[in-house]
Amino acid sequence: MLVLFGYNTLLAQAPNGAYKATETQYGNNKQSKEELSHQSVIKLFKDGHWLVATFDDSIQGFRGTGLGTYKIVNGKYVERVEFTSWDSTAVGKTYMFDYAVNNDQFNQDGFVNSDKYQNMFLKEKYARLNPTEPLKHTGLEGTWRILNAQWGDAKLGEGEYKNVTGVKMYAYPRFAFAYYNDLTKSLVGAGGGTYQFDGSTLSENIEYFSWSPPTDTRPSFQVTVSKNLYTQTGQDGRLKEQWKRMKQDQ
Repeated sequence: MLVLFGYNTLLAQAPNGAYKATETQYGNNKQSKEELSHQSVIKLFKDGHWLVATFDDSIQGFRGTGLGTYKIVNGKYVERVEFTSWDSTAVGKTYMFDYAVNNDQFNQDGFVNSDKYQNMFLKEKYARLNPTEPLKHTGLEGTWRILNAQWGDAKLGEGEYKNVTGVKMYAYPRFAFAYYNDLTKSLVGAGGGTYQFDGSTLSENIEYFSWSPPTDTRPSFQVTVSKNLYTQTGQDGRLKEQWKRMKQDQ
């Protein structure tokens, strides 16, 4: 049983917000704080959903991403995998971890099992990422699934975006998104960084991007939020997306 922080009463709490890994171990592969100083492992938690991404210092340094749902059951952190670019055989699986959380940290450890990684030990220590300024408007905070979109000549549901699902999470000060093919369980694209939202204008600072380098790493978009939907437009009218809020266990 993992014992951390000396606060056993905190084990009933659930993680919420944005965290950055300070130590990781996957099987026999341990990464120290020094090794992680040149690589970021960012994990976001919102409304029973999680999204993790790994990337190097450069904007083209994307290494992988995964997402799914989580809950706390009998003092354990239980994570279901909806998608992971590292291991398609883990999709749909549920894993149970020992964990601890407080205002500053989130740690988890346990074993994962899939066709690719059999009985592999996983241990991660995370530090909470705190914003440098207040969030102006909380309307985007949460997890969203894309309903329809058009990016220039490309359109969701057609061509390379046929059978594609997109998930985007805002956990201030971070945001992250991932698109994947439902049939092949393969990654289509991912990106993320920091954000600010004032109720109508979304300002992003892109830190990683799996496609070709964006022409603007600090883009701004016009956003309309209405109940559980939001619409995002930008790039001189070439981008239009509509997203629906994902609720617990969705």
